[in-house]
Amino acid sequence: MVVWLDLGVIALASIFIWVVGDKFSEASSSLGDFLKLPRSVKGATFDAISSSLPELMVALFSLFAFSRFDLGVSVIIGSALFNLLIIPALSVLLSRHVFKISKKVLKRDGLFYFGTALFLLIALVLGIWNILTGVVFLAIYGLYILLLRRDSKNHAKRVGKTKPALGLGSALFWAIVGILVIAFCSYFLTGSALSLSTALGIPPLLIGFTVVAAATSVPDTAVSVINARKGDIDASASNVFGSNSFDILIGLGLPILLAAILGFQIAMDATHIELVFGLVLATLAVLFLFSKNYTLNKGKAIAMLALYAAFVLYAVLASFPP
Repeated sequence: MVVWLDLGVIALASIFIWVVGDKFSEASSSLGDFLKLPRSVKGATFDAISSSLPELMVALFSLFAFSRFDLGVSVIIGSALFNLLIIPALSVLLSRHVFKISKKVLKRDGLFYFGTALFLLIALVLGIWNILTGVVFLAIYGLYILLLRRDSKNHAKRVGKTKPALGLGSALFWAIVGILVIAFCSYFLTGSALSLSTALGIPPLLIGFTVVAAATSVPDTAVSVINARKGDIDASASNVFGSNSFDILIGLGLPILLAAILGFQIAMDATHIELVFGLVLATLAVLFLFSKNYTLNKGKAIAMLALYAAFVLYAVLASFPP
């Protein structure tokens, strides 16, 4: 009974996050239009932040409400892997447009994200989780924003004003409502995931890496696939890379900083290091696939789906050692 109740709450929370996230995404996208941001910059900032909000909320609640930061970390890693492999693959398979990104997006957003994943791996290996770690994570994301701000200024000089889908007042209203509702749903999603883990005797890391990561990645998937079907390929790709950078640098950096300030203990295990190492390798593989004419085809998309399945299988085997 408990298992079915937990699964029901997780399903309902995911649906609400999807529905509200769609409106929240529209609101954040409109705010980006008010600021005259180019599609790629908007995808890497407003779209990425709006679609990555569930991961941030789960990381915060897992630490401060449930004292299980290992769940939050596994959700961040699993979501990053889902975004990296599943979303581009689905965008290719479900869109009639050729999934070709610009060289600029690959070099700016793709390489920055690779550096972010590599930095996370180094931090895990060193095992240093203090105020300085949190500050460095947030500072790196600040550098990313400055880089995007420079590009947006250059863009504003070349193009005219884009008409937002929502008025400024409506966009701000739905942005605030979206944050509150997503936070509310994320709390119950986190609690039910931990309850399900206990009921089934499954490590929280595995539940977070698979079930919760997929649930929180629904907004990312919707935003990127919709952009791809519209032909906004750069926005779709930059949202993937930008979301992952936000997940790691803010989704982990902010809880780590707050935990260090408030005196909460943070512990990581070897499995986290192994999964992040796999994430770094997967990032290299995706960048390599994109480097070939900056295009993904259906064959590459299927290979990415297979790679994701292999990572999930490894996570299952690692969670139940012989």
